[in-house]
Amino acid sequence: METRKRPSIKLTGGPHGIPRAVVHEVQRGRLLDALAEVIAEEGYLDTTVHKILKRAGISRRTFYEIFTDNEDCFLAAYQEAADHVIVLVQRACRLGGAPNIRIENSLRAILEFAEREPQVARMCIVEVMAAGEEARKRRAKTMEQLTGLVADALEERCESRAEALMRARVLTGGVHEMVYDSLARGEVEGISGLAEEVVTSHLSPPEVVHGR
Repeated sequence: METRKRPSIKLTGGPHGIPRAVVHEVQRGRLLDALAEVIAEEGYLDTTVHKILKRAGISRRTFYEIFTDNEDCFLAAYQEAADHVIVLVQRACRLGGAPNIRIENSLRAILEFAEREPQVARMCIVEVMAAGEEARKRRAKTMEQLTGLVADALEERCESRAEALMRARVLTGGVHEMVYDSLARGEVEGISGLAEEVVTSHLSPPEVVHGR
């Protein structure tokens, strides 16, 4: 499964001949990763710019050249991860197959992400609720995007788009709670194996839709 990638460049003091744009991207990535690590260990409310800088090994001046404050850094980290997960789910949906197969692949993509990057997943699923109104708005938007993708797969099994969306909200909400609980307990190993079980319990046996 694809992982978010960072430029593998080691920055040293003094002139190094690396383009400024690349340096900026490397520093930004280090700050986002440091934020996720600190939040996973201490929670959003106890995460400070000082702690992020200490973890990232980056100066305060550089931080404020990239972000306006701690919240701005969090929003960037959240959006990067959320966009990545949406792409993973879109790709999983494009693999084709029956609705239950597409949904199972999509759920597995999300669960594998939580297994692979538990610190980032915890930031996006557990700690996001403490990160302010804008963070909660972005979370709601992400949930709606995921719901829409699941509804696309469910629609051929339902009598209307409204029914597909309703069922998709129940399914994505249930999976979200399951992942939240696992992340909160720090027990995400093997969680991706639940994708088939979730789909079986929610979508099997196939429903018969009159007139189809």
